[in-house]
Amino acid sequence: MIDTSRPVRHCIRSLLRKHPGARLSDLERRWADVSGERPGRGALLHHLSLMWRERQLLSALGDGERRYYLPTGPWAADPDAWAALQAETTGTVAGWVSEHPGLRSCDVAVDLYETHGWSRSRVLQALDRLESLGLVELRPHLRTFFCMPTERMRTLLALISGPTGSRATEKDTDETERDYANQPGGPPSHEMASAWEDGAAA
Repeated sequence: MIDTSRPVRHCIRSLLRKHPGARLSDLERRWADVSGERPGRGALLHHLSLMWRERQLLSALGDGERRYYLPTGPWAADPDAWAALQAETTGTVAGWVSEHPGLRSCDVAVDLYETHGWSRSRVLQALDRLESLGLVELRPHLRTFFCMPTERMRTLLALISGPTGSRATEKDTDETERDYANQPGGPPSHEMASAWEDGAAA
């Protein structure tokens, strides 16, 4: 029986190499961009689950969405913190605190309500999450907190924005296409990606 898992996993690794922290929806879209076909969601989930069990990838939650990483790279030491900084809410709050150190938590909430329309509870929950990960220090003062970025958060934000982070890898799609084209047997077909769903591979 033909092993259909190898090209699928090759594609997953190639995508995550170029786009660390990709979500399931990101992987589906990027796969379609480079192959012209959208893989089955069940097939992707199946392979991601097996690769995680075999320690071929890492996963972490950011804003309630699971993100995936290869087990090598700057994210490997703390994928939870990396995922939080890539997520929309916690990442935006982290960036705001980094750019405006010393703001009171209530002022951060007001600023992000004015710029993003976010509720106070949404911002304060993000601050709590960032503090639990050691990315933000909340210094109590009367009935509020002063928000200070930790050095660790500044370092991670710089990495995420740098050449190894997801924010700097959009231009690598063409290189990903070359990876697909050069793999043994050529790019995976939609049938290969769906084989697990259809029971063709056991």
